[in-house]
Amino acid sequence: MPTIRPAALVLAAALALVCAPIGPAASAQSPTTLAIIPAPTSVTRANGRFPIDTGTTIVMDAGASAAVEDVSRYLAELLAPSVGAARRLTAGAAAPRRSIHLTLSGADKALGDEGYTLVVGADRVIIAANDPAGLFHGVQTLRQLLPTTVEYRAALTRGLELPACHA
Repeated sequence: MPTIRPAALVLAAALALVCAPIGPAASAQSPTTLAIIPAPTSVTRANGRFPIDTGTTIVMDAGASAAVEDVSRYLAELLAPSVGAARRLTAGAAAPRRSIHLTLSGADKALGDEGYTLVVGADRVIIAANDPAGLFHGVQTLRQLLPTTVEYRAALTRGLELPACHA
């Protein structure tokens, strides 16, 4: 019978730990849960996905402040080269299909300055907040919904998708 050396046993255990999947992909998640930190007050999953590609635009309201423009530019840089530069809507215009809309209109005042509402539908994404800080936090949640390849520029030639949800 072969003898197993303690060093070989320790090496095998270390390899098992290093090679074991960790993080959101490793946890048993139901289709209704999303791994978002910090956890939103509520999350409702929906059917469908929002594809992000060269047909996707990032828009902000016509009268958006410089701070909102900064958040929009940050999101555009995160998603580049999949999307183009962020642009302003003309006064009274609605966000077009296939857009990610950052707005300081329509958010519940109870959210405060740093709260936000994120709605991902099959044809558009809306992040609404009362303050640019809330929009920034909403963008961070959107970022966590994206595949990890968004952090690796060379992989962005692949398609990006967001799961449909309301957070």
